[in-house]
Parts: sequence; C-alpha cells; structure tokens
Amino acid sequence: MKYIILILLMPLYIFSSCKGQDKEEKQKPEVYKAKCEGEYSTGQKTTEREKKWSLTKSDILSIISLSKEIDAQEVHYTYPVTPCNIDVKGFNIKGKKVDLFINGGSHLQITDGSKITILGCDDPKCKKYFLFPKEDMNDEAESVNDSNYKVKNTYKVDFDNDKISDSIIIKQNTEEQQEFKMEIYKNGNLFFNKLFYCDSMLLDLQVNYGQIFNIKIENKDQYGNVFGKVTIPVLLKNKELYVEKLFVANFGISAKTGDNEWNTKEFSNKTKLKNLNLDNIYRGDDDWDYE
Repeated sequence: MKYIILILLMPLYIFSSCKGQDKEEKQKPEVYKAKCEGEYSTGQKTTEREKKWSLTKSDILSIISLSKEIDAQEVHYTYPVTPCNIDVKGFNIKGKKVDLFINGGSHLQITDGSKITILGCDDPKCKKYFLFPKEDMNDEAESVNDSNYKVKNTYKVDFDNDKISDSIIIKQNTEEQQEFKMEIYKNGNLFFNKLFYCDSMLLDLQVNYGQIFNIKIENKDQYGNVFGKVTIPVLLKNKELYVEKLFVANFGISAKTGDNEWNTKEFSNKTKLKNLNLDNIYRGDDDWDYE
C-alpha cells in the first residue's frame, strides 16, 4: 500500500518541483548587455572585462537615483567616454517608457520623446556599476593635484578631421605661478598631460607646415621683461605627439654690434613631446636635453 501511495504522489511532487523551477526562472533579473564598437581615442582596445559589462534593471534604477543632471560640456571635460554602451529601449521609469543610452564612463542619456536628459553618476556608490568612474584619467597621466590649477585658456582642435572638436586646456598653478599644465582631451578622454615651467604659455593654432599647433612659451626677468621665447611646433603621427625642431629666441647683447637684440636659433632633433625637457634651453644652453 505504501508503494502505491508513493507512486501516486510522485507525479504531484514532480509537477510541484517544475512549477517551483518556473517561478525561479521568472524571478531571474533581466540583464542588459553592453555593445562595444571601435576602440578608445588613444588606440587602446577594449578588454574582455569591458565587453562583458552588463546591468540589471535594479542596477539601472539605482544609477538613475544616484545620478545628477549635467550638460554635454561637463561630459566632455570631466567624464571618460568608452566604446562600450548599453542601449535600452522602452525602459519603465515610474510608469513612463524612455530610451536609455548608458556609457561605461559613468554617464547616460535618457530620451523621453524629443527631450534628451544627460545624467552623470559621480557618487562613490556608482563605481561598481560602470567601467570607469568620473575623472578616471589615463594611467600614464601625471598625478598632479588639480585643485591648485586655474584654467587660463581652452582651445578647440579637430585632430582626426572627423568634425568632432577635441580640447586643449592650459592651466596655471595658483601657488606656483611659473608652472603650467597642458591637458589634451579626445572624445572626452584625457589623451595627453604635461607640465611646463615658464612665465607664460599660449597655443598658436594658425599653422602652415603640417603641425597641429605651436606651443609659445615666454620667460621673464625679475622686472617682468621678456628675455626668452620658445616656439614648439607639435606634430601628431601614429597617435603620438612629437617634436622635430624648436625655435628659441633670447634677448641680449649681440657679440657683433654690442646692442641689445633678439637672437634666434633653431634646434632640430625628433622626440616625443612627453619626453621633452626645456630646462637647458631656459638657461641659454645650446643642448636639446631629454627627460
């Protein structure tokens, strides 16, 4: 009799187990996977970790609650941009259907009809959801406390002729007035970062010989008079900034005439811009030195 009861109950147990499994499967969170296209502006390839990036509905709702509205300029200057995005159509937010475009650099766009809202997620809690946090700069960039710097000039340059403006920012140290920092951003990512020590620094974008810009540096004496000028034509090749020659002008007494006049010299030697050291030139030496 016991065996008969067990046989009769077994189908019921199997049916109940299957219903439980179906319920568990239905409770599994929906996962939105990233799509990675192309590479970083620096030429860096996407990693397997980046290609496997994904978010659940709960993750996205948490991101939105932690984010704040920002503008396109803030994205361009302070958020990294990755080739990996999560595109979600018809996402439900409080009963409203919207489209989401989430970038791995901690920012997203919400499209509601014709309106586009940009959100940035810079809360520390956001780090676990994205590939890179806000202001996650290139590992090769110089680690300098940016709070001591004030923006002096901002330039727009199209390096790749793709009709997308890249940015060059010149900052001056508010505590060390003779310290300038050049930052170059491509597609919102920090592409180049270098310190220069001088009294003034400007860029000349009106170029004629294949360079992308000229760096113009001046040095002054204790009375504020300019005694030295350096012009650095900067070229871009194979995604690397480099220099082939320098033009240096010093104001002093001419050996020929005995009068004060500008003496200009040209120095030729190819090097990467990040390795260029101008200390000797500032001292008036003829050697083109390197770091």
